[in-house]
Amino acid sequence: MSIKIEKMPQSKCYELYLDSHLFCSFHKEIFLRPNELLGFDDQELEANFLSIEIEKSRFFAYKKLAYKALSSFSLIKLLSERLVSKECQKILMDELIQKKYIDDNFFMESYFESMIAKQYGPNKILAKLRQKDFPLTVLRNFSYRFYPNSLENEVVEAFLSKRPPPKNLKERQALFSLLTRRGFNSTS
Repeated sequence: MSIKIEKMPQSKCYELYLDSHLFCSFHKEIFLRPNELLGFDDQELEANFLSIEIEKSRFFAYKKLAYKALSSFSLIKLLSERLVSKECQKILMDELIQKKYIDDNFFMESYFESMIAKQYGPNKILAKLRQKDFPLTVLRNFSYRFYPNSLENEVVEAFLSKRPPPKNLKERQALFSLLTRRGFNSTS
């Protein structure tokens, strides 16, 4: 049996062949030195590939989490883009959650607090969290609990207190569109 690694054209991905059959694909950001895999015996590589993949993916995840706080949804998306297997993703996510490196509820709470301090409305905050790969069902349940209508009214009043009152219809329309762009509901 032979091991062969081929670089896929115009990408950072490689394909690993065992005995001229495609075994798996992997990304250069996970396996920084793909030629390391050539040092293994065929059966040894086939049996231990998951543990090698977990070790390399763990290093990648820790590196990404050191740069920036990520939600579990964002990290899973990053790992999927890097061709990490679903089994490896599940093992890695369980480990990171158990060690408290990832906590989605804390991430959402702190994100809500920082965006409220910047005087953004609930719709803008939900849109920003959607961009960070949170499912809409999780966000809806969380936003009603954390951003009640009374808080929205307080934030709108604080925002409006910094601006002069509108003098005519055109200024009122501009103020209304500004509040809508900042994510507030039309009823507040």
